[in-house]
Amino acid sequence: MKAVAERELMERTQASVDGEEVLARKRASVIAAAPARVLLVDEEVAQRHRTMVALARAGISAAEAGNAGQALALLKKNRFDTVIADMNMAGHVNGLGLASCVRSLWPRTKVIIVSGLVRLRKADLSPGVSFLARPIPDARLIAAVHGATRNR
Repeated sequence: MKAVAERELMERTQASVDGEEVLARKRASVIAAAPARVLLVDEEVAQRHRTMVALARAGISAAEAGNAGQALALLKKNRFDTVIADMNMAGHVNGLGLASCVRSLWPRTKVIIVSGLVRLRKADLSPGVSFLARPIPDARLIAAVHGATRNR
């Protein structure tokens, strides 16, 4: 009788005998609840500030860089879940170039390209890279960050 009751309890809780499934679900929920780490790359200080404020209001931890070189230096020292990069940056590397570099060196890091000057189609982007056209409402930006980090 006791064995039947234990089995019914396991079936109701969907737990294995040794509790490993419960521990795995707990670990998965902790990972899912961990805050996203975002790196914002934009040479325009005012635009960077506005975006940093929007991210902070949403409770998203972010660092900032003014160009691709600064971004790569930060990426080498820190782990980021998502990089938000302006398409048009001064220097030799634009947003797509940075996205390509990030995805090859840190394949789990997602990239969101933003621009008010060009439009990119999904077909123009490699896996793990998305595009948002400026102006971007804060809610849309936050949704894009959450979407990018959903499958970390």
